[in-house]
Amino acid sequence: MKTYKLSKEYTYVIYGAAFLGVQILTGLRNSGYNVNAFLDKRASELKEVEGVKVYEPQSYKSDNKENVVVIVAVTTTFEHPKIATYLRTLGYHKIICKMDENAGLVADNLKKIAYAYDKILESDIDENVELREWMASDELYYFKDYALITEDCNYIVAYIPVELCYTGKDDKGKDADTLILYSQIDMIDLYKFFDGHLDSSEGTINFLKKYFYENTDKYCSFNRTEQGFHDFVVSNYEFYSKMSYLANMGMSFFIDNPISVYWNDKGYFNIDDISKVNFIIAKGLRYIPAKMEKEDYMKWKNQEKLQACEKCIVEMNCLPAYAPILHPNFMGYPTKRDTIGNTRLSRIMKYLYRKGYELKGKKIIDIGAYYSFFAQAFQRQGADVTTIEVFESSYEAGKKINDLLRCSQINALQGDIMTTEIKDKFDVTNLLTVFYPYFQEGRGKNFIKKVSDFTNYMLIWESGGNAQEEIQFILENSDFIRYEKIGETYGTGLLREMGVFYKK
Repeated sequence: MKTYKLSKEYTYVIYGAAFLGVQILTGLRNSGYNVNAFLDKRASELKEVEGVKVYEPQSYKSDNKENVVVIVAVTTTFEHPKIATYLRTLGYHKIICKMDENAGLVADNLKKIAYAYDKILESDIDENVELREWMASDELYYFKDYALITEDCNYIVAYIPVELCYTGKDDKGKDADTLILYSQIDMIDLYKFFDGHLDSSEGTINFLKKYFYENTDKYCSFNRTEQGFHDFVVSNYEFYSKMSYLANMGMSFFIDNPISVYWNDKGYFNIDDISKVNFIIAKGLRYIPAKMEKEDYMKWKNQEKLQACEKCIVEMNCLPAYAPILHPNFMGYPTKRDTIGNTRLSRIMKYLYRKGYELKGKKIIDIGAYYSFFAQAFQRQGADVTTIEVFESSYEAGKKINDLLRCSQINALQGDIMTTEIKDKFDVTNLLTVFYPYFQEGRGKNFIKKVSDFTNYMLIWESGGNAQEEIQFILENSDFIRYEKIGETYGTGLLREMGVFYKK
């Protein structure tokens, strides 16, 4: 890849014509650099700023874009890598932007670009630093272990995602190897209620009573009485209050006092201190400080499969992940959805739990699986999972990620669902943000008929931007007879709805 140094020989263009853009313009002008244009999506409104014409990004024409340096002037630095990659698709090679060091996008070449950006803001341009031209996928090519916190001779303290937290075995083997998000929903909701995030206590308390009375043997100090239940709630409120105080002081308490976990060869961690995990989930956090033996950490890292996975992603020029990749080296990987708070997976698990529907032993197909985030979760819970992905790069990367995360039992197919022969019948079909393009293109009827034909019972669905139209269309053009709403969602710029269609 070509390198360059900033100089007055180049033409400078500023992306963003607001306050920061004007600040950069002033600094460049005062230092004798030629600024030819602003790029801004509001060009039709702004037209000209400080005597410099404003263009739509795709409308600005240059005789030689190799001679143009574009400086990103957007205050939200998390947006900079995405904007830079977009500018690269428009033909620009010399792009200066800021990298957020907490985002995992801090390879050495990118650090130099960030340094150049800071010097521009200071009106002190450094013409000696050698910069690499921007690649369309620069932000994808840097992998680092972001889970590791501390280590000694025998043990590791690291952040583990809640999706890999499973209950351990009690003396009777009850609730063994059950996803926390699935088995502890009542307790998590109680903590959310304490925090004021649930408007009504009635449903929470009723479900919690059921949880309490079914699990009294775990709480030997309580009797199966109303007073026992009252004491149970009070003790949990006191615990939650104490944990909340400590959390307000930062994460140091949880790092210094991590939960203990041990690796399960099925591809997740078994834990003992469920209460801390419930608290962290209730607070909307996804990563939990945990202590484990080094050997267990290395099993999670799966170094044997890691290199091949990273190589595949680089060579296939893969897109950002649609949902998280649950591995230490991918915590900084650009991800579009399910990175914070009440994720789609947690909402699905809560819904299924409330319905008393277990995934173990069920046949599931995930359409538009991308890198198989949901499929992997279903497999860990004992389901027989098939995926289908239309994009070859996502399919190939997904297979490598499945191997890395010890989910190789997933039956992965590549192709368009409309042209791929599906011989099996499935208890559950997972169809998140996949139907609406077919619906908008006028191909929705054949699509949903095919999905209906191979789905025996349940369709988990997420809409595009017109949820009610999709719901009505699916009910009118398939064998699904009723619909239940899980909740409203937001993703990739659209307000959406997620719910479940049933055949009976």
